[in-house]
Amino acid sequence: MVGSLERVWKNSTLLDQEELAAMPQHHGKMWVFRRCIVNGILFHSRSYKRVVARNDYTVECYHQDTIYYGSIHTYVKVEERCLNAMCNQMKTCNCALACKYYAILEVLEIDDEQLPKYRGRKVVDHIIRVKASNRCVKYSLFFMLSRMLGFWHSVCSTKYPC
Repeated sequence: MVGSLERVWKNSTLLDQEELAAMPQHHGKMWVFRRCIVNGILFHSRSYKRVVARNDYTVECYHQDTIYYGSIHTYVKVEERCLNAMCNQMKTCNCALACKYYAILEVLEIDDEQLPKYRGRKVVDHIIRVKASNRCVKYSLFFMLSRMLGFWHSVCSTKYPC
């Protein structure tokens, strides 16, 4: 986690309904942050506005031997809910509660139309055409392995992470 944390309250606009639906249902406190270091690599989110010259929020993720591509909307720190009866009764809690860190990703689906082949062979292997799915998921920061360089193709408004 890099930078400041912003607390998510019940009436907060930091997370929209789709992003909230992707989070665990029974949780304690939640905070949002916009930059994160994972395995020595700095990842930004789409909501981080100080970086405008590049897209470094498009990532490649792995889950059960499958590669997924996504666009990081934001990061969330989720604290477990205290289930101690004394804490609930007294409205104060000094318990050491575990926290989990998630990236909220918009899933990018691999497009059917990829870059053309030259004489039946794929010339460029590191560029994959993807399209937005408008579907958000939470992803544990421990499984995010690599950042992709992404750019928008202006003619057809699809994305090519490379």
